Amino acid sequence: MAPASSSGHLKGHKGCDKTHPKFSDFATEEKPLDGEKMGIDDVLNQEVLILDFKRGQSKFKENARYTTVQFEMGGETHVLFTGSEVISDQLERYKSICRLSRPFGKSIGTTR
Repeated sequence: MAPASSSGHLKGHKGCDKTHPKFSDFATEEKPLDGEKMGIDDVLNQEVLILDFKRGQSKFKENARYTTVQFEMGGETHVLFTGSEVISDQLERYKSICRLSRPFGKSIGTTR
């Protein structure tokens, strides 16, 4: 690697080699899951098609986590938010099995 000049630029550097990928080719920004919001009570014991999910830190409860679940029901895309560790753990387990490479069916149970 060429030594840096006092301005921080590499001496003799003529730009990026076009054979190397650009940062924007592989860096992705996490986007919110979209869909019409539904409460968990609206989907209890219903068969839904899980599209995606993500876990996050609660803004309302200290040291608490929540899961956002994006799913399809009745041909429409929805999201729900839950603090259920059971649902979150099940989704993580399915993710490791399926790699979420494709949606999968799931009945949202009454255990919270």
